[in-house]
Amino acid sequence: MRRLILLPCVALTLLSVTDASATSGRKNAWLAAYPDACATLRSAASACTLCHFPNGSPDVDNVNSYGADYTTNWANYGAMDSDNDTVSNAQEILDCTDPSDPESLVPNETDSWGAVKSLYR
Repeated sequence: MRRLILLPCVALTLLSVTDASATSGRKNAWLAAYPDACATLRSAASACTLCHFPNGSPDVDNVNSYGADYTTNWANYGAMDSDNDTVSNAQEILDCTDPSDPESLVPNETDSWGAVKSLYR
């Protein structure tokens, strides 16, 4: 249990001593901090598109809102809401939604069930 808590803390602490540009250290720290993140987000983190716009280079000038919060507010970026959709970054990672995209939301189960029921009326 200690190891599970210590590893993300050490990884995030290491982020504070690196520069603001994308590094494999930051990517690896994110992957270590979220070992249970869904494959979609882990793949995006590995490809640097979780924090950077996909059509540019992975440098400091090409970060999206989540990347900006991750590099400048690393101590509490999980509690932040980088895309202003009222869901914290940490919750979006648990939900497998994109923390930089306000349109990336968990489907509303009530709406989904209503759509299914309407097919059988």
